[in-house]
Parts: sequence; structure tokens; C-alpha cells
Amino acid sequence: MGDPCSLLIMRDLVKEPQRFGKLEDSLGGISPRTLTIKLRRLEKDGFIVRRSFTKPIHSQYELTKKGAAFNDVVEAMRMYGKKYL
Repeated sequence: MGDPCSLLIMRDLVKEPQRFGKLEDSLGGISPRTLTIKLRRLEKDGFIVRRSFTKPIHSQYELTKKGAAFNDVVEAMRMYGKKYL
């Protein structure tokens, strides 16, 4: 969770569940491999869950309860950044 990319993924998922492509676009310039690694790590750590759908076939990522609770930390960091950085 300590890298900026993971924080940005969490930021995007707070709004609503996201598909891989939308996350990739939002993070501008991240390689698909790196994004996959970050998503798998967040999933393994229990911050997000990957849901698969059959009609139409696609997957999306969303926050777990643990991930949603982390939003308070992300918001505090955002406020600190606006004030001091």
C-alpha cells in the first residue's frame, strides 16, 4: 500500500467499481503488467476484490470493506497534500 500507484487505484475505486481498462486510462502511462501486479497485490492484501461477469464477459475491481475503510487514510493524505505540498 506504500506506493503511489496503489493509492491512486484505491482513489479511483472509492468512486465506483472499475474495469481494468478504465483504471489503466486513469493512471496514464502505467504498463498493463504493472497494473496487474498492483491489482493482484491489493486483492491479496484484502483491499479489493475482482468480480467476473458472464454477460457481457468482463471483470471489474471494487473495494472490500477493508479497502473502503482505508479511504479515510487516503482522504487525510489528500488534505495534507493540498495544505502543505
